[in-house]
Amino acid sequence: MEAFIKNRKVFYFRGHYGRRTESVDMKKKCTQCGAVKPLTDYYEEKRWKTPRSACKDCFYKKSIEYDNTEKGYLNLKYQRMTRKRTDLEKRRTNKRFFTFDELLATWEKHKSIYGMKSAWGPGPDHLDQHLPMTMILPKNPNKKAKRIRSNLSIDRLDNNIDYTIQNIIFIRGDENVRKRDTTYNDCLFQIRLHEERFMKDKKSTSGDITSPKM
Repeated sequence: MEAFIKNRKVFYFRGHYGRRTESVDMKKKCTQCGAVKPLTDYYEEKRWKTPRSACKDCFYKKSIEYDNTEKGYLNLKYQRMTRKRTDLEKRRTNKRFFTFDELLATWEKHKSIYGMKSAWGPGPDHLDQHLPMTMILPKNPNKKAKRIRSNLSIDRLDNNIDYTIQNIIFIRGDENVRKRDTTYNDCLFQIRLHEERFMKDKKSTSGDITSPKM
């Protein structure tokens, strides 16, 4: 058996006649670029605890290419739905009640109605008032980069409910920031106050203008 050593761990691979050999300076050939590199240049397979077939550079390049596809971008959003909040946003961890395939099907349904435009707006009959969405990832994700405001964001319609197919909407990042933690009841309260302050005055004013003087 051949032994791969990484971070003081010894990985054995069964070879001819079942022999076990150990080597501290073991190297491996990348299946993508063909370069022979030390094992420190390879990520570890979580399941088998062995070096991956592709080196870190090739693995990173392939990951970036996938993440910049529509499916890859949505997969990143899917994985981040249940991530832990920062210290500035301490709250319960959100739960997700659908598979990635179900998310893809929901996205396809959204595109059949809105195309690549946000769902935030007056509705399908007025798509000219809906803003377009993008799926652009920063060139170097390791460095802090400004958020792209037009990027697609998978938001919960009601923030008091977990991530369910019924509760998610596809909108822009800047629209999500404006919405934040607004609940359904918050919207009703705002509508009521807006109608009390503006709609009644508007109706009474329009009534005075249109009503004939006797």
